[in-house]
Amino acid sequence: MRVHGAIVLACVALGACRIDFQRHVLPEDGGPGVDAPAADTSVATDTPVAADTSQPRDGLGADTAPPGPCTRPALLAAVENLAAGAERGGFIARYSLQDGRRCADFDGGGQFPAQPLALTWTPEGAVAVAFREEVLLLHGDTGAVLDRYPGPVESPTLLPQDVVPLALPAGPSVAVGYRGDRSEIERVRVHTRGRSGLMYEWVPRTHLLSSFNAMTRSPLDPSHLLILSTFTNNTRDLTLPVTAAVRLEPYAVLSGASGFTRVYSYGDPNRTAWTEPARAYYLRNPSGPPPFMPLGPRTLPGCGDTLCRELVQVVPDPVGDLNLLALCESGNDTVRYVVRSTSSECLVLDGRALRPGRTRIAGLAIAR
Repeated sequence: MRVHGAIVLACVALGACRIDFQRHVLPEDGGPGVDAPAADTSVATDTPVAADTSQPRDGLGADTAPPGPCTRPALLAAVENLAAGAERGGFIARYSLQDGRRCADFDGGGQFPAQPLALTWTPEGAVAVAFREEVLLLHGDTGAVLDRYPGPVESPTLLPQDVVPLALPAGPSVAVGYRGDRSEIERVRVHTRGRSGLMYEWVPRTHLLSSFNAMTRSPLDPSHLLILSTFTNNTRDLTLPVTAAVRLEPYAVLSGASGFTRVYSYGDPNRTAWTEPARAYYLRNPSGPPPFMPLGPRTLPGCGDTLCRELVQVVPDPVGDLNLLALCESGNDTVRYVVRSTSSECLVLDGRALRPGRTRIAGLAIAR
């Protein structure tokens, strides 16, 4: 198997609940470091915020900051309220990966719907969150609602799986993929900033030869989707809107892999992570023509033995070239943790300690 250009892949193996770690050396490509946040004239520039020692400490050992900007890069976590009969109370937890501070949650004053199931950070500096009922676009610093879009209310069994920022000719947009009973994405709905209605809706099975079960923004083009094929595990580049049957060439071939559930990518530099229940793959700064072939075993530190019985989602950690952030289950699907792949204190976020009551981390995103 070949490695193309400056490709770095991490494969997280959880066999026998034991994770072994092997390092891979990056070629010189400008050196490691923190990715600079994208310029944004509509959202206030990040500024450091003072710690609030009256708040609980997070898994990074840092104090909770008062409301306001969260120094980026930051980890965003969509957290469900699982209290019986709850209709409200979902929230977005924020943690600065740069200075280790817990930032104020986004919760709409307690009025957000109970189940935020997917989220993303947009290049314009906003957070797009998909609930069962609707999609909210939030100010990246204050959490104020900038826009709201309806969910597929005519199909209440569909649940949001992924939210993807897109740069479309009509303007900054988000695509939301909804899964059904078969755990594959059955509908994609596209919303554009400043337009309250639905911009575009697509049923994948009408045009594709293979279904897909996850999607993210394509590293090849910010107006394209990167989709994860259900049966072949190949990752393919897709242009929207889709109006006819298409046959897609692979962006990456995951040789010997099976059962992938998630894919997450962001740019500058391009980093993509794929998730299986027992392992993950990582591709950084590919060069040359696709398809790319990620390689190389990689592991979490010792706490993965007990906290990471199953991987729910893996995202690239912008602090360090080889790091991953993993959303893990320890054997109970309501008890989830976020751990870092390279850290002596690998626990980043304990899902049991976010707020009183029954909560569950549904998904992760990186604010850059």
